[in-house]
Amino acid sequence: DKHQLFINTLSSLIHSAMCSCLVIYLLANEQERSALFDGNMFETHTDNSILLLSMTTGYMAYDLWHWIKAKLYVNSTSPIVLHHIVLLTCFTTGLVRVAGTSYLVLTLLCEINSCFLHLRTIGKTLNLLTPGSMAVKALWFGGL
Repeated sequence: DKHQLFINTLSSLIHSAMCSCLVIYLLANEQERSALFDGNMFETHTDNSILLLSMTTGYMAYDLWHWIKAKLYVNSTSPIVLHHIVLLTCFTTGLVRVAGTSYLVLTLLCEINSCFLHLRTIGKTLNLLTPGSMAVKALWFGGL
């Protein structure tokens, strides 16, 4: 149903925005960056990297539950369910073992692009974006 897909996309946008801000902070802050990426990246972590990974793991669990409960995967791409299971496995393992968190933080750089993807989807759903408009071009450029 379109309403459930809209709610899911909106929650995904909120997660992507929060996640992007925290990833940028971790990379821009010299102390955080040094703690995560100088030395053995498999064994190092910071409190903020654990926060980011915990937030993302919780969101992935919620999103998977929502996709299944609302049957969003039926008329969409079912690989999204597999995507969530793989991510939940990787992130949960990293958090439980407190290992590889630096690498997992780097994987979340893609959330910056996801913000633009979700904005385009919401804009189309609400008929706010007309094909070829400057807003569409800006969102496509920002999402490259």
